[in-house]
Amino acid sequence: MKRNILNSPRLLKLKKKRQKIFLNKIFLSVISLLTVFAGLSYLSGLKQLNITEVKINGNKSIDSEMAKIIAQKEITGNYLWFFPKTNILFYPKNNIKNELQNEFKRLKDAVFSIKDGKTLEISLIEREASYMWCDTTLPESDVAGQKCYFMDLFLMKRHIFPEGFILSFMEKYPRKKTTYPDLILQKKIFINLFCLKKCWKI
Repeated sequence: MKRNILNSPRLLKLKKKRQKIFLNKIFLSVISLLTVFAGLSYLSGLKQLNITEVKINGNKSIDSEMAKIIAQKEITGNYLWFFPKTNILFYPKNNIKNELQNEFKRLKDAVFSIKDGKTLEISLIEREASYMWCDTTLPESDVAGQKCYFMDLFLMKRHIFPEGFILSFMEKYPRKKTTYPDLILQKKIFINLFCLKKCWKI
């Protein structure tokens, strides 16, 4: 008797009706999502919302053209095949910055801004060289033959000195004897740094 009630035409009809309503809701939800997705895709592709030019400024030694090429490469293509990376609302800012810093070790930071609604302007902030770090003692007679690196305050602060590391005090070399810029450690500063290394065993 119970089985007959569960399989009665009325209950079966009600069950089918509920299934139909459920399927209709799923169908409408999918259609709504696709409509929203298509609308966003269309809006994100509007010319008024997309970057058409990249400009580099603020750089002193970094190659502007190379930096521009890197930025353009990062904004080429689409997200999920539909949303252009050139969109001014969600262009890959962090990716551009990371790639620039990987390519240019002198780059300290990059500031992004959109000008006139279509131009991506990237202001590069370079590290200021405060020290010269050489792997061996630097004789006056052979400045150009030494392997030296420019260092800023951040690098000097974070660097861990290896065993046998030498800090060499450099007097001001005439430009005719070297191709290096005039980056000088004052004698007092040098003595303090040397003491810091010796006393604290950095």
